[in-house]
Amino acid sequence: MNMVIDMIKELKELKELENQELIELYALILKELRDRNVVRTHNSPVGNYDKNEFDYLIVIFFDKDFTVKEAYKMPHEDIKKYGSYSKHQNGYILTVNQKVINE
Repeated sequence: MNMVIDMIKELKELKELENQELIELYALILKELRDRNVVRTHNSPVGNYDKNEFDYLIVIFFDKDFTVKEAYKMPHEDIKKYGSYSKHQNGYILTVNQKVINE
């Protein structure tokens, strides 16, 4: 672990990196973890927002380097309209497709 910290310090302090540089570094780390079979997808391994209420769902499609390709704002009630309830997850699963985007 200290070797990694030393490598980062030699390149540039993390606090000095621009936001986009941090995101690109994160994308490279996720790719390496996937290549090593530590994770199975490029999806973020973070983010448990259970039991939070919200008015809108923000749908964002990213490129492989985490640049935003498309973004949509969906009303909360559309999740039930287009999604399906999962008892296992105790919530709705929404697959965003062209029909959902168009409506």
